[in-house]
Amino acid sequence: MIISGSVFEVRGMRGLLLLVWLLGGGFVWAADGEGRLQVSEELDELGRTARASGVPILLMYSASDCDYCRRLEEDVLGPMTLSGIDPQRVLLRKVMVEESQPLRDFQGRRRSGSDFAHANKVWVVPMVVLVDGDGRELVPRIAGYNSPDFYGYYLDQAIEVSRQLLTRR
Repeated sequence: MIISGSVFEVRGMRGLLLLVWLLGGGFVWAADGEGRLQVSEELDELGRTARASGVPILLMYSASDCDYCRRLEEDVLGPMTLSGIDPQRVLLRKVMVEESQPLRDFQGRRRSGSDFAHANKVWVVPMVVLVDGDGRELVPRIAGYNSPDFYGYYLDQAIEVSRQLLTRR
């Protein structure tokens, strides 16, 4: 972000994300110190946390050999993780769709990331899905990734609609 006098000029996705943060947007991302998303292994526990706090869960389906997944994480989701904002907005985890990646689904069943993805009709990555604490989808999915231009805006809108739906329940 470049400050010129009393006028803000936003350059790039990181500047936009900083502006959103300054204006009060908030995300809770589980990440390491590098801004990489935490791979989810216990969705049942995450679901209990989401139900107790009334927030949606954002699942990013990814694969280790997916360049678009890596770019989405570096360009959009990573900077959000590093900003460490409001813990009452959304919970985020990454689901690796590889066969060797074990996890416990929202019902507590042990399965591979690949089985979980197929059971949830995820055929392409990256795929971003917002769900409630029971794993039910709240808004239309965001499939693929090309550039950060408007992705952050669409993602923020999807999160806000998901939060409103959970508030009405």
